[in-house]
Amino acid sequence: MTMKRVKEFKAHGDDVTSFAVHPTQPFVLSASKDKLIKLWDYEKGWVCIRTFTGHSSWVNQVKFNPHDANTFASVSFDRTMKVN
Repeated sequence: MTMKRVKEFKAHGDDVTSFAVHPTQPFVLSASKDKLIKLWDYEKGWVCIRTFTGHSSWVNQVKFNPHDANTFASVSFDRTMKVN
């Protein structure tokens, strides 16, 4: 199988540390050392539809909730876990 690059763009102001693909919707979450989490819609040309703030340090990881895909959790070097 040959894979090709679909899209490349600058998503954050610092390194991207994690991403998660929504199980049923055309959404991707990205997390970064810039302390932000962004929600992207790939059916609309990879437009950022929402930016989440609240961590005071790098966001290490994001995951959609497997039991409720309308929520996600994030963890950060600020020693917190947040559920949105």
